[in-house]
Amino acid sequence: MLPNKRENKPRLTLALYSRPKHPGTYHYALFVVPKSRFQDPATKTKNNIFSSLNSKSLPSPNIFKFHVKNTLMVEDGQVSSPWRFEGVDIDDLAKEGRLLVLVVVGKVLCGLDEAEKVMRERVGVYQTWEGEEGKEFNCVTWVRDALSVLRKEGLINGMEGGWGEMKQSAEEFVERKRKERRWDGGWTGREGVPYWGLMRGEEGVVL
Repeated sequence: MLPNKRENKPRLTLALYSRPKHPGTYHYALFVVPKSRFQDPATKTKNNIFSSLNSKSLPSPNIFKFHVKNTLMVEDGQVSSPWRFEGVDIDDLAKEGRLLVLVVVGKVLCGLDEAEKVMRERVGVYQTWEGEEGKEFNCVTWVRDALSVLRKEGLINGMEGGWGEMKQSAEEFVERKRKERRWDGGWTGREGVPYWGLMRGEEGVVL
């Protein structure tokens, strides 16, 4: 029997990166991850229709990353570092330096082009101010606003709870992995980026 098409939709995840100069805080991004990239360490099989085949013979579909990052800008002799939107294609997670965990928050019901278009047009792609009182634009607020817009547009489903709850759960997952000494250099468990699903509470790795 073929799997349910909705069950095999890509997953939308929060991606948390370490910030060595700012311990206790994280850089946030959104990843669109193909279902086939998730792996359950208990079964050691990929969660897709091809799990019974030799995974080495099948190329892994790429992951897409959406976020805002600081960019250096010099204008009229003044140096600033405003936040700018970036959408990038990731073929190898091992190249994503400082990536700690992924937290699944929903299923993506649209194409990548549509999702990116909505984020560019509705969320914001460029910080037009810096340091003004009452205005805040950074990687965390951008991810928060992007999730809100994608949910309102009906482009993702499965999300439960508000942003504060999701953020707290994601950071608690990082701390749990830290206590397991996941990044101490002596880790002997499964390779890959740890993930946790807010929808079902499942845990595993993304390859």
